[in-house]
Amino acid sequence: MRRFAISCALAAALAASGCAPTEPDPQPTVDVSILPRAGATGGVDRAVVVHGEAELVLDARGVGELRAHATDEAGETHELGSLALGDQFRVARFALPGDGDRPLAIRVDAPETVQWRTLGVDEEDPVEGHAGDLPGSCAGRNVVVFLADSLAARHTTIHGYERATTPGLEQLAAEGVRFEAAHSQTSWTMPSVTSLFTAQTQERHGMLRMNQQLPEGIGTLAQTFKDAGYKTIGLIQNGIIWGHTRLDRGFDEYDVRREGNKVSEAIMQKARDLMLVDRGRPLFLYVHLTPPHQPYLPPKVYSNEFVDPEYDGEITGSIRDSAMMNHYRPEPTHPDVQHMQALYDGHIKYVDDMIASTMHQVWEQSPPEDWLVVVTSDHGEAFLQHGAQGHNSQVYQEMVHIPLVVTAPGSPLPLGAEVSAPVSLLDVGPTLRALTGLPAHDQVEDGRSLLPLIAQPDRDLRRPFFFSSRYPKEMAGQPTWTAVRLGDYKLLRTADKVELYDLANDPEETRDLAAELPLRTRAMAEMLDEWRAGGVRGDASHAELPAGAQAELQKLGYVDSEGNDIASPDADQ
Repeated sequence: MRRFAISCALAAALAASGCAPTEPDPQPTVDVSILPRAGATGGVDRAVVVHGEAELVLDARGVGELRAHATDEAGETHELGSLALGDQFRVARFALPGDGDRPLAIRVDAPETVQWRTLGVDEEDPVEGHAGDLPGSCAGRNVVVFLADSLAARHTTIHGYERATTPGLEQLAAEGVRFEAAHSQTSWTMPSVTSLFTAQTQERHGMLRMNQQLPEGIGTLAQTFKDAGYKTIGLIQNGIIWGHTRLDRGFDEYDVRREGNKVSEAIMQKARDLMLVDRGRPLFLYVHLTPPHQPYLPPKVYSNEFVDPEYDGEITGSIRDSAMMNHYRPEPTHPDVQHMQALYDGHIKYVDDMIASTMHQVWEQSPPEDWLVVVTSDHGEAFLQHGAQGHNSQVYQEMVHIPLVVTAPGSPLPLGAEVSAPVSLLDVGPTLRALTGLPAHDQVEDGRSLLPLIAQPDRDLRRPFFFSSRYPKEMAGQPTWTAVRLGDYKLLRTADKVELYDLANDPEETRDLAAELPLRTRAMAEMLDEWRAGGVRGDASHAELPAGAQAELQKLGYVDSEGNDIASPDADQ
């Protein structure tokens, strides 16, 4: 637990009275701030979720007395203690009741004249530990990031899926580290890839709408490697992240190609050629493949692999099929939906085979110890579990739970390790920098290095994860979904709806616990509200669509025939 110095006399006073008035300089540090919002006066009534040993910290001055109380989920109220105010700032610390992960309603009764300097919770530090010998252990290696668009974790064999969709990813995971609970911050490509490149949420970097441009002054992962002397190349199959978005910042070459299986295979051939060229300097290569993004139209050998041969419906995996499903919304068990999933699974097997065969060929001709490889996705894919097919519109697990595998043969990475703690796509950049020993950009980042987790995969890096779907202006009036995950619990919200799920026992998010756990629901909702109150960056400029882009984006379901931006319908609209 974080502490600040107190004198022996104050320690004695604390033992006698339960609080410790003093005049700290600097102010005490807290992990969770519950200060009144700007302009507020008097007392505070806030709900928080705390973990382990925790204390309420008050630092205030004024006339009168503060009295603190805490109420637990069972409704029992605990008197914490009081603090007499004075002309100078005084501090009190009160132990919070309970242990483990628990919500508490904190109430501090105070006179209207109180002046707050600190009011918050000082809790047991997250178990971050040390990164062992991992930092800089991959310095000088070639770095390759494969991103398979729309690849949902629950459809991969490394996450327990019953179909053998990802044998290649299984092999890479056996030779590296797999993250069981990796998430994208949003459920569509443009802001998600920007977040991968910048380690910032879409609210911070501001890339919220089709055709925006990355604001000046935001550094990218490619720029980090370029500044370190790497050759930086991006091979892009999804036209939504064309160079006009300025997501090519830091790339020596940014090759954007059209959608289609032959294009996927040509991109992978170029990737292999690039990886086997002796450049005299290391390579940073980002490969963004459209499969398994809709339409689900892999080569026939893959499209037939998982389908029911007795299916006699009309579903082919086309964009039109997806639109029809979103309109009629059949049950997930409907044969048409099951057939669509089978086509999607074949599409996954197709991209998995391409990535696996590429790395197999490279490692046959180039020392595996020269490579650091990441395989991930920008978001997942839904099949009517919560009323929508595809992605874009919601932030349930099927749309934001993604695979993440990091492999570096011959490095200190523990072979076959499985990290269970939640992590984010935002963490990929900081982790790659830490492994290669490269400095961070001088900018605020929402991601963090995962090396402490990789060094000890059973650790619990406790921190909140925030999610948001497309914004109302982007979605033509549809509601923005936001969510926060803390530990095993996840709270989702729209303008008129709040849901709470226990992902440890209900990973499919089928049982809403909001009514059963009102205090936890309140605490997480207030946490989400505070995050949303931070605002959304709005200074990203716009660019004109390059020639031919509208037709390509229409094929991928991003725009209609007139070029208007579209998104999957929300289940409640």
